[in-house]
Amino acid sequence: MNQRGFSLVELLISMLISSLVVLAVVGVYTGSRESYTTQDEVGRLHENMRIGNAIVERTLRQGNHKQFPTPRDQNPMLVAAFSFVPIAGADGTGTAPGASDAVEISYNGSTDAATALADGLVVDCLGASVTSATQSRNRFQVRPEADGRPWLACSTDGGTTWTPLIPDVEAMEVLYGLYSSENRSVTSFVPWTAVTDPLRVVALKIHLLYRSNNEVAAAPSPLTYTLAERVYGPYSDRFLRSLSEMTIVIRSVAL
Repeated sequence: MNQRGFSLVELLISMLISSLVVLAVVGVYTGSRESYTTQDEVGRLHENMRIGNAIVERTLRQGNHKQFPTPRDQNPMLVAAFSFVPIAGADGTGTAPGASDAVEISYNGSTDAATALADGLVVDCLGASVTSATQSRNRFQVRPEADGRPWLACSTDGGTTWTPLIPDVEAMEVLYGLYSSENRSVTSFVPWTAVTDPLRVVALKIHLLYRSNNEVAAAPSPLTYTLAERVYGPYSDRFLRSLSEMTIVIRSVAL
């Protein structure tokens, strides 16, 4: 019985078909992996936005909160003793990380009458409970770490020490809502340099620019991002970016 092997042409055809199958499988795998990586980065980006916005909104809404030692005592001297300017700010000097705006909000905490300890109803930007006898100062700013990675950071001591809160926040721009009539409705949003009386600030408009943890875009994006009075981008890297805007009303005095 004659046995015949593959000819050279048949071997070449088989190798070609095998190569095409391998390339197709590799292409599908690579595409699936890139899609998964991109979706994972988008998920992390949205999670950072959710947590970062929640911390900023929760903290700023407490601005100007005061709990007087005797809630029903309307003695003007007592009210004056617990009075302070609730808002302060600084306009940034550019679009580089660490050069965008800063905002500081102040408020008293809340104390449990039975234990004379903080009751946990009011917390600072780091999540620590604040007592009614404490004036909590909470300053937010985007600051780069030693490796250059930008973070949304918070300081509770006037900017001496900073605690990174949310990674990959590239910029923060703030506008201040002023009222001019007795109903305290906002008539204009202005940068900090245009605020002549901080006590007339009743709302804040916060713009935050978030980016992905890693560069996963196929190519640099030509998009620009308008945050208040500044335009950021286009960027030459391949990070994904998303812009967040919040309008936050400062809490009124609690009697």
